[in-house]
Amino acid sequence: MADTPSPAAVGSGRRGLNPDLLKLALGIAIVAGTLWGQQAVGFLTRESRIDPKVPRAGLVDVVAVVGFEPERFHNERLATYGMFSGRDGSLKRIRLRQVSQDQLVGLASLPWIDKVEPLR
Repeated sequence: MADTPSPAAVGSGRRGLNPDLLKLALGIAIVAGTLWGQQAVGFLTRESRIDPKVPRAGLVDVVAVVGFEPERFHNERLATYGMFSGRDGSLKRIRLRQVSQDQLVGLASLPWIDKVEPLR
């Protein structure tokens, strides 16, 4: 039994958390949140943004609702999801025509889109 160390020599096996390792992990988490946080939020909440009345087959005509007055960038970005066809009564309601189902999901994944409604 001379080969086995005593429990006191081994210690309890618990080590304190390395503060430098915690700082590194926190830094990585902050960078990841900055780079991919908006996309993650958009991905996780996209289905709740699509109005249940929007047809889920074929090409659809929709209104994208935003919570702010969109700038040129936003209009150009929205036009990549369907044919831009003006406003729907308010600057915050943008009409898009011929939106495919894949584009509909992509549109709802944008974090700055509040709701996607069917065009009346």
